[in-house]
Amino acid sequence: MPHIEQLPLELYFLVFEYLAPLPPPGAKIREHPFLALSQTSRTFRNALLPYLRLQILNCNACSMPRKHQQALADTKRALSHLTPRLLKIWLSATLKHCFACGKTSSRRAIMDSTLVCCVKCDKTIWPQKITMTEAIKKYTIKKEDLF
Repeated sequence: MPHIEQLPLELYFLVFEYLAPLPPPGAKIREHPFLALSQTSRTFRNALLPYLRLQILNCNACSMPRKHQQALADTKRALSHLTPRLLKIWLSATLKHCFACGKTSSRRAIMDSTLVCCVKCDKTIWPQKITMTEAIKKYTIKKEDLF
């Protein structure tokens, strides 16, 4: 019977997508599930490293300083030290920048609280959403009915 550690890398990436939501404001990086997963086995750690590299390279907020670029390129570094470092780079970029345009923002998207999104991008990506105040005025419903 096949084990979970024998799965292809693409399936690991799909699993990581479910573990990747941003932590609540004020949470510590060492509490992120990626760190616990990377300490579980070498297979998970070795699958997590390319995922984090890919997330950093695809991140719109990654106008990274030179030291962060060196962290990505440094393949001789011990994997156990590199995983927390890459996770810190990725989280610091995604917690402080809009996921769509890369501008500095600390606001969470209205439709998906796991994403950081500026007001302009929020309105262009999800134009069909309305705020609670608009819903109360337009449809004459009570605030209690919305929740």
